[in-house]
Amino acid sequence: MSADTAADLHAEIRRLRIRLAGLGPADLDRPAAASGAEPAAAGSGPPAASGEPSNVRAAVREAAAPTPAPGGSPPTRREAIRAALSELSALRADGRPVPDLGDRVLGDQLVVLLSDCLPAYGATEAECARAVRIAAGLRRALA
Repeated sequence: MSADTAADLHAEIRRLRIRLAGLGPADLDRPAAASGAEPAAAGSGPPAASGEPSNVRAAVREAAAPTPAPGGSPPTRREAIRAALSELSALRADGRPVPDLGDRVLGDQLVVLLSDCLPAYGATEAECARAVRIAAGLRRALA
């Protein structure tokens, strides 16, 4: 397990905690920002530090981006957080549904599921790296 990957995840958890602490219900109702990064063409660019080819990285970026709601309206920040929670559940919690306990605990739920992707909790290098990408994508969407 790379200490850098675990450190990156700790940093993303800290950043998200700070970002979520400042969001109220009205902020969560605002549209999430676009990911900002264009997906790379399949096979282009150097492999990631984790050894993934760029087409895998692009697929992960696309999967991590919240999908527009029916009718074409962009997803809200709340929906982006719920999508990240679902992805993290699929990654480390066998896809169990994450209960909707309200806005006040969204940050706590996110921190718990991200922390479960740390090596101290038995996560593999790939799971930890994927959690970093999910967290970084969400942080950008909440900007």
